[in-house]
Amino acid sequence: MAAVLIAASAMYAVGGIYAKRFSGFPPLIIAAAIMLSGAVVALPLALIVDQPWLLPMPSLKAIVAVVLIGVFGSALAAITYFRVFTVSGATNAMLVTLLLPKGIIGTFNAWYEPWKAKRMSANATSAAREDGVSEPNPAE
Repeated sequence: MAAVLIAASAMYAVGGIYAKRFSGFPPLIIAAAIMLSGAVVALPLALIVDQPWLLPMPSLKAIVAVVLIGVFGSALAAITYFRVFTVSGATNAMLVTLLLPKGIIGTFNAWYEPWKAKRMSANATSAAREDGVSEPNPAE
């Protein structure tokens, strides 16, 4: 597993160096080329490995979720990355790839922690009601 993580980290550096070749192209074109290249590589592998024609049809909700993740999670991220790359250079673009996961995790925690606390409080209150324990009266 450590070798995979080291290889992935090395690919960030190689990607930054390789991306310099495309600095003359608009970010939208580069991002579209990368997304299409990834699809061309992934589609045959997915068809061979997963054999989707043997699986049940996913729900509309699942299909919409995958499309939204593809558009917002991959396509817009690639456009943004190459925009930063063309405007600020390779060094700043590499910083974005290193700092972005921390920002996402921080944002998720900021959203999830209050929700989790409310959810746990609601579960505790409902469990107490089921056990016949009444809630304390603030007036007492």
